[in-house]
Amino acid sequence: MLTGALSVLERGIDSTTVDLLCFDIGKERFAVELSFVDEVIDAAVLDAHAVHGSMIGVIRLRDDLIPVHDAECVLYVARKSPEPMALVFTAHGAPMAMLVDYAEAALAIDMDALRSPGAVVARDSVMLGALKVGSRWVGLLDAESLVDAFGKVALSEESHAH
Repeated sequence: MLTGALSVLERGIDSTTVDLLCFDIGKERFAVELSFVDEVIDAAVLDAHAVHGSMIGVIRLRDDLIPVHDAECVLYVARKSPEPMALVFTAHGAPMAMLVDYAEAALAIDMDALRSPGAVVARDSVMLGALKVGSRWVGLLDAESLVDAFGKVALSEESHAH
């Protein structure tokens, strides 16, 4: 089961710090709870026969082919890098990946600094809020909502096709 970054606070752990993985897509910086990500790899996307929704192909990870998703249809930000990285995670018991331009760990972020995303953004959104990491603002994403949003895009496209 996936957990969002705020789940650490909801579980009642005394500390208000969370380990986050920060990543860039285009000019924007986002983060998810570090424990959500299994690994970060250089992504060489292979063609897939049945690509739909946010899925843009597959990547080979050791001997497995893993579906890879483009976050643009969920986060509305286009990647710029011709050589992206992939965040690999397990969702609903199966591996999947999301392409990003760049990723790095930022440990022990103080969640007391989290600002609300606002009513318009928060409704039906993967965004939990924003916080400052170093000199940059970072959009904190809920990992579970992100995975669900990829599924909703696929279902929406299937219903429009019929």
